[in-house]
Formats: sequence, structure tokens, C-alpha cells
Amino acid sequence: MLSASIEDYIKAIYTLEARTERASTKRIAQQLGVKMASVTGMIKHLAAEGFLRHTPY
Repeated sequence: MLSASIEDYIKAIYTLEARTERASTKRIAQQLGVKMASVTGMIKHLAAEGFLRHTPY
């Protein structure tokens, strides 16, 4: 079972990708109303769990 927070991040990423093709840390943070550092930590977690592929730039 996924936590509500993980579900929120996955939904935000999906929505951004569907609209703009790229879900940047800044855009995710703006959509969720969280700090960019929080997004970075969650992206690392989601990538480690196999939910997404993260390509740092």
C-alpha cells in the first residue's frame, strides 16, 4: 500500500508529464506546495523503489 504522500507525488508527476513532457523538481514543488529539497528526496526514494526513472541534469 502506498502512502498518501507517495500517491500525491506520483499524481503530480503524471499530470506534469502529460501536460509539459517534463516534470522538473521546481514544477513538482510548485504543484504540491512543498520545498524543492523535499521533492528531491522523494524523487530519489521513488527511483530507488522502481516507481520512476530519474535523470539528473
